[in-house]
Amino acid sequence: MAKGRVGGDSPGTEEWHSKGILAQVYDRIHPASFTGLWEPGLCMFFRSWKSLLLSKIAIIGGCVLIFFGFTYRDVATREVSTVGRITRVQCGGKGCGYAYVFVFNGVNVLDDREICKTPLTTRGCVDGALVRVYYDPDHLSESKLQDFVVASRENLISGASLVGFGLVLIALYFLIKRAEGGSDGSPDPDRNLDNAQPDVIHIVPGE
Repeated sequence: MAKGRVGGDSPGTEEWHSKGILAQVYDRIHPASFTGLWEPGLCMFFRSWKSLLLSKIAIIGGCVLIFFGFTYRDVATREVSTVGRITRVQCGGKGCGYAYVFVFNGVNVLDDREICKTPLTTRGCVDGALVRVYYDPDHLSESKLQDFVVASRENLISGASLVGFGLVLIALYFLIKRAEGGSDGSPDPDRNLDNAQPDVIHIVPGE
């Protein structure tokens, strides 16, 4: 009497579990496994130099955001908040810029930022509106219309996401190249033919 499958495993489950993680990924990305799912144009992009260029840009941009994230985290340990006032709002194709003024030790400090998340009135971040200003008393050039704790968290999350995206693109590039028998990690067919040839014994007459 044949034994039933434990847990209702589908055919091929045992073979799937017996493979290593890299072998599983390899099988999944192989072009033959993407019938109806893997668009040829998308596959060509991931194996092209454009994919590597995009990955480098993502990793560099992510590292920059992570650097600012740690910088803002350091400033957050010393930050002080006060009430300031927006003096000018200038909007363009890339967004809006907010110029503002706040008082430190009786001196007006002017600064501008592209983000305003601390309006104190229902008017929002408009010209003449009151806002909450966060700044570093040791370095007045470090001021924002946003809590440095929040700014640090947002930059670290965005930076880590970009770096991870770039690393995934690099992994896909080399895995697809290998799966398609490209130049990266592909065997040399001539070398395989040479190894497949049987040894030939040369007989010299007269010996």
